[in-house]
Amino acid sequence: PVIAGHYARLLRHLGIYTVGLGHFFTLDRKRFEDDFDCIMGGEPSRAILDIVRQRPRGYVDPQPIDLNVIPKIDRRFPERQKADFVMTSFGCRFPCSFCLVQKLYKTLQQPVRFVELDTVVSDIGQRSEEEIYFTDLTFTMAPKKRLRDLAAKLRDAGIRKSYTIDTRTDCITDEIGDILVELNVQRVKIGVEGGTERMLQVFNKGTDVDVNNQAIRILQIGR
Repeated sequence: PVIAGHYARLLRHLGIYTVGLGHFFTLDRKRFEDDFDCIMGGEPSRAILDIVRQRPRGYVDPQPIDLNVIPKIDRRFPERQKADFVMTSFGCRFPCSFCLVQKLYKTLQQPVRFVELDTVVSDIGQRSEEEIYFTDLTFTMAPKKRLRDLAAKLRDAGIRKSYTIDTRTDCITDEIGDILVELNVQRVKIGVEGGTERMLQVFNKGTDVDVNNQAIRILQIGR
């Protein structure tokens, strides 16, 4: 963010309108408000269109992302780049000390927001890639019913792809393992973060070594 602020000042000297967008600029806007013409609070949303058109000054209050909009990947540039990232939720409710996501969403009073399932299925269906990466910070934090409904909707739509997810060790149970198999999740990236109790405490993970080991055993069995 400091480098971004520096470049924003240089660009403003050239008469270029600049907007600061991101966790740092929302959480510590006083530090950066003199660097940019405008700071857009919160997460990326369609509010950026009005900002670019109207060019306001100062801080623009956060506006949430729409949860029923299918990305227009047919307009991506470069045209042939991979488009295998899909998000089914935004935010996080876990206060890990090294991450700003929960801090940001706490200020927005919306720790987690879920994309509508029909939108998720349509988004996956429009992509040519057979391997999709769900880039939710903690995919299995979603209610189990929602995950099962997603699996059912994908089957009903005739979508047969494999998936990679990110999650936490304390969000992996035997039941969740069964659901991941049902979804055809082939890779699970788990945020272990630390291999000792002390490290886990410093990182405020809310887990312990035994929980981490149990999660790995569950995933190995599911494999």
